[in-house]
Amino acid sequence: MRIEAETTNGYKDMIATFIQKIALEMRFVGVHVFVSTQVDSTKTGVSTALKAACGNQFLMGPNASDNQRANAFAAPDAVAEVPANVATTAGVSKGVGVSETEGQPSQVFKGYFATPEQFAARLDDATHLRRTTRPEPTRAEIAEHTGMDDLDHGPGQLGDDDPWNGRRVPKAESDRVYSDDGTELTGAAAAARAARKSG
Repeated sequence: MRIEAETTNGYKDMIATFIQKIALEMRFVGVHVFVSTQVDSTKTGVSTALKAACGNQFLMGPNASDNQRANAFAAPDAVAEVPANVATTAGVSKGVGVSETEGQPSQVFKGYFATPEQFAARLDDATHLRRTTRPEPTRAEIAEHTGMDDLDHGPGQLGDDDPWNGRRVPKAESDRVYSDDGTELTGAAAAARAARKSG
């Protein structure tokens, strides 16, 4: 029983460490982490470092207590409050919250419900979004971005039978860049060509 508890806690700690690493180290490439919880505290697994790494904070609910605001925001006194006429009107207060975001003033917002079909239709209409035929990352891609390949043979790491052998994963077709004559471009030439296409 003790070994099971230690193993479980080890997995939880590893997951929390990787989430925190992603939040801290992947911002420069546009990866942002959204942490959603009913109670925002270290007791529920949201460490102070993870909270600090997430620069945009949102608190749902029209009548948040001072304690909830202090847990959610870096500067709770500077965050907007839900107006009384919204907070006390039946039906109107559903989906209301306040935000503290980097580079923008605090604001009150209201979320609206959409069905999965409406979301799918909206995404299908968004032609500027990159698409892939393989949305799930491979074990090799996960290892490349999380450092799991540095920790082989530990609990929860890639097994010995994994075909990953240390070589770089081939690029997805959507990430490849070609010259006018069809030759695949690499390095600076690929970056320059991609910049011209997007700009």
